[in-house]
This record gives sequence, structure tokens and C-alpha cells, in this order.
Amino acid sequence: MKHYSEQLWQSSINSQYQLEGYTEAPTVSTTKLKFPPKTSRQLETLFLSMFYPNNIMNEFLHRFNSSKFDSPLCECGRGEQNSLHLLIFCPDVQLKKRNSMSELLISHPLHNILNQGYGGNSMLISWSRLHKFFDLAVEITRDAEQFLRTEIKL
Repeated sequence: MKHYSEQLWQSSINSQYQLEGYTEAPTVSTTKLKFPPKTSRQLETLFLSMFYPNNIMNEFLHRFNSSKFDSPLCECGRGEQNSLHLLIFCPDVQLKKRNSMSELLISHPLHNILNQGYGGNSMLISWSRLHKFFDLAVEITRDAEQFLRTEIKL
């Protein structure tokens, strides 16, 4: 049943992405993501928001309401705050972790998130199934938790 459900879901996602003009779609899975023990709910929420283009990072909020959220920039001031910036470009994240993430994204034959719009969010879904990516992304999110927005008031 699980395999059949994933096939139907993948077919639907492939069609949706193709209609929107994308050449590839994320790979779906019904397998639960396994966070490290004692991961806070807030950290889980921040981490999971990276998988969606509509999240609470500055890039999306600025596109959503530029009069209320006046800048798409990250706290570092060196790029728009989105998932890809956080994972491999933000100087507020340890260089060693950013380099490891960059090498991982280049060396594995999953979807290319480096050339995706809006920080590559939807392609991160496929990457989340790769344990090394998942663990490193959770660490980066934990390190960045102090400067990421945890709530918004619209």
C-alpha cells in the first residue's frame, strides 16, 4: 500500500511540476523523518519550513508583503534569506558546515537545488531522505536558530 501511495503521489507531483514549467520534481516518500533525540519543537518547525517556498524567511515574507517586510536580506546582509542561503552561503553559519553541505549537494545525483528559484525549497524534500544531508541541515538550523524568525504577525 505504501509503495502504491507513493507512486500515485509521485505521478501527481510530476504532472504539477511539469505544468508549472519545471524539468524535475521532488521525490516523494511516506517515510517519517527522524530528528535527533530532544530536538525542540521550535527547531523542528524551523527546519521543516525550509522545505516550503511559503515560509517565515525574509525572502518569502518580502515577496508576500513588501510594505510590512521591507527587505528580503538575511541578517548577515550578504544575500536573500532563504533555505539555500542558510545552508551554503550565510557567513553566520560555520564555514566547515557550509562547505560540507556544498560538497554534499554537488556530489550526490539528486535534484539540483542550486539552480532552483526561491532558495530551492521544494527540491530539499528529496534531499531530506539522505541521512547525511538531514543531519547536517538540522545542525545548521540549530546554529542559525538564534537569528531566524520563529513567528510573524500579519
